[in-house]
Amino acid sequence: MDSEIGDVVGSVEAAVAALTSCDPFAVSSNLIGSLTVRLQRALQKLQVCQAGFVSRADACAVWMGTTERSTAAWLATATGTSFGPARRQVDLAVVLDAAPSVREAVIDGTIALETVAALGSAVLDPTLDADTLGSLVDSVSGIAPSQARKVVARWEAVRVS
Repeated sequence: MDSEIGDVVGSVEAAVAALTSCDPFAVSSNLIGSLTVRLQRALQKLQVCQAGFVSRADACAVWMGTTERSTAAWLATATGTSFGPARRQVDLAVVLDAAPSVREAVIDGTIALETVAALGSAVLDPTLDADTLGSLVDSVSGIAPSQARKVVARWEAVRVS
């Protein structure tokens, strides 16, 4: 299994290398819009996959034996990014692990990746049942993340009262 997954990651790396060698300004005006949307959707799906890898890295405590003190710190150092984006990737992994239905909604394009952050506190609420989560996901489906944050805030306010 390791070699198969390694091969798939290698294929993704090759595809990214091919894309980075392309000149978007050479694409016709008729095609650039659809290619841009397709690439954005693919990137969201890749970020969901990356969250799965981050979750597994966290479960394996890959940062142990390094100078880092957490998976987020290890990821930031290993990838040359800042701690904030690495922390958000770990947070994304936690939410997607807790709610496979949210993961599937991002993969199928029902909700935007940014909406997952808005759903985070609700998803991690131990009193939340699957039906309520499904209803909440339905209520944020197809709307902008800024609107989703408002929907979740209203839901949380009602739930607390």
